[in-house]
Amino acid sequence: MSSASTAAAPGDHVQVRLQSPYYPYALMPIPRNNNTWLDSTQHDFVSSSNITYDLKTSNITDLSDITQITVATPSDDGLCINELELLVDNTRAFFKSFGSNGVDCQWAWKSDQIGGSLVTVPFGELRRDPTWQNWHPPNLSPQPGGYASFAGYRKDELISYLDSVFGDALRNPANGRGDDAGFRDTHWTTTQWIDSLKIHVIQHVIAQDLGWQGDVAADPSYDLVIHNDATCGTKHWCIAVENVEANSSFSGWSSLIPIIGAAIQIAVNSEADGQMQTAMTAMGGSALNDPPSGFEYCFPSRIQDQPFGSQGFEVPGSLTLCWASASRVTSTIAKQTFTLAQ
Repeated sequence: MSSASTAAAPGDHVQVRLQSPYYPYALMPIPRNNNTWLDSTQHDFVSSSNITYDLKTSNITDLSDITQITVATPSDDGLCINELELLVDNTRAFFKSFGSNGVDCQWAWKSDQIGGSLVTVPFGELRRDPTWQNWHPPNLSPQPGGYASFAGYRKDELISYLDSVFGDALRNPANGRGDDAGFRDTHWTTTQWIDSLKIHVIQHVIAQDLGWQGDVAADPSYDLVIHNDATCGTKHWCIAVENVEANSSFSGWSSLIPIIGAAIQIAVNSEADGQMQTAMTAMGGSALNDPPSGFEYCFPSRIQDQPFGSQGFEVPGSLTLCWASASRVTSTIAKQTFTLAQ
């Protein structure tokens, strides 16, 4: 939360790190180099903003892999933070206020430069915090006697995650998408349920057209498809990005189609797909991403499709577990043997 009278310009680049970079911080705890460049479809980094951002989970498989919380920006315009909260599996893991009066704040500007500053919660402070030490997520394990705090992405959670992955690719200065590249504010990402294995995603972005050397608005879309075939290579189950379309009427957009298309393919396939596959295993699947016995991965359209009842996964556009097709005839038996830990 920023409650300062001035904050970073909406187009500025702001990064959150849950681990230290490789250099010059080699003595910091490992693993290293988890970071996310922030962007959303809301008005980012304006005075009094209070936005929850999804963060990439690369190099993080457990709470202990989070070794710091750092907010940094290379920009001249500073970002002043009054409150900082970390949520893990929708459960508060850390909270800090930098001003007891709700007004004072800590500034990040020209971070990682001599004379600059960043907002950071170091390893020791994080580990000593009572909220961190007492963190306990909900148990949504689909296996009797098992434990898993992740049971899939509800519709809004999946949209938020896809936005974080694509937004990170757009906002990262190293990717050269342009200083103003990112999501168009108040142009919300939408998903359309196609069937249990496919949803259609539409996002609304601005990025630099390298052929025109200017910023261009577009509405790229793609299908997110669950596979259980040779598409998955060495895995049995996977998620693929297919049918990428630029969706722009600008005549010079053809120069940007491969750039945006590649950004979506690389960002979503390598990050979202990779993290979703890790999440699949967390749901009780095997190392080959096989779901627990009697289940399959799906985009459900109703409560009866999946074992979690009315917890939000039944909304079309969610990603979770469904009763396997072969077991739907004997779903009564399957449900009798299934216990949802409370």
